[in-house]
Amino acid sequence: MLTGLPAPKVLLLFVEPLASCTVPVSLFAIGIFICGKRIISCSKREALFAFVARHFLFPVMMLLIARIFGLSGDIGMTVPVLSTVPLALITFTLTHIYGLGVEICSTTIVLGTCLILPITLFWVFVTKQIPFFS
Repeated sequence: MLTGLPAPKVLLLFVEPLASCTVPVSLFAIGIFICGKRIISCSKREALFAFVARHFLFPVMMLLIARIFGLSGDIGMTVPVLSTVPLALITFTLTHIYGLGVEICSTTIVLGTCLILPITLFWVFVTKQIPFFS
């Protein structure tokens, strides 16, 4: 807890089951939204822009930020690699609640999830080639 005091066990009995179901419920919500829709539910131009920004521009920015903060070795390599992880489910939930960019978000989640292995391997390879991180 924020106070440093342990949480009462009675409170944890109620909170832990609720907290552990948020990810499955969010996955279910994304599945319901995507069901019956095309995998790429926005224009190809929007999908390409979102994909390139998410999986190439953001990691480059993270490389620069890691360099600025002097992160090196494994920790420095982790920063750009983790920035390529598919969008969090909370992102989809917020776009759905506010009705802004839901199609782009769901498309980026699907593409990022499908291509996570090659994207991650690419950025691991790139960071290993940079002398600052080795």
